[in-house]
Amino acid sequence: NGLSGCETKAGMGNCGACGVTCAAGQLCVKGSACQPCAPTDLGSTVPQTISGTTVGKTDSYSTSCAYGNAPDVSFSFTAQTTGSFTFDTIGSSFDTVLEVREATCGGTKLACDDNGGGGSTSKLPTWLNAGQTVVVVLDGVNSSQGAFKLNVN
Repeated sequence: NGLSGCETKAGMGNCGACGVTCAAGQLCVKGSACQPCAPTDLGSTVPQTISGTTVGKTDSYSTSCAYGNAPDVSFSFTAQTTGSFTFDTIGSSFDTVLEVREATCGGTKLACDDNGGGGSTSKLPTWLNAGQTVVVVLDGVNSSQGAFKLNVN
C-alpha cells in the first residue's frame, strides 16, 4: 500500500503520517487528523438527561465494543461520590454504542456497551471514585445517527 507502517499506528505519535503527534488538548481523529478535544461538560448532577443529535457531528472516536463509523458526541462527567453510575441511551432514535474513557484526550477505555439497554440502546454501569472525571462517548453502530438521549443515573 506504499505506507511504511507507522501511518497505521495512530496514538503512537503517528497521526496521519510518521512522527505527527497531536498537541495537548487535541485528539487524533480516526488516525488521520488532529482536532480539538472538547467534550461537553455535564458536571456532576445525578440524575440528568441530555438530548441532542449526532447528525452533522464529526466521527471522532472508534469505540471498542461495536463498529462505529458514524458521527459521535462526547461528554465529561465528574462523580461527586464514590459509587456506581449508569449511563444509558434509552429513548434514542438510532442504534447506539456507549464508551467510558479516562478524562484525557483519547483516554484509555474503561468500559463499553452495545445494546445492553435493550433493543438498539446502550446501558453502561460504571464504578467511579469521588472526584473522578470520565469522558462518555455516544456513537452510532455502523453508520447509524440521529436524535439521542443520554441518561445519567
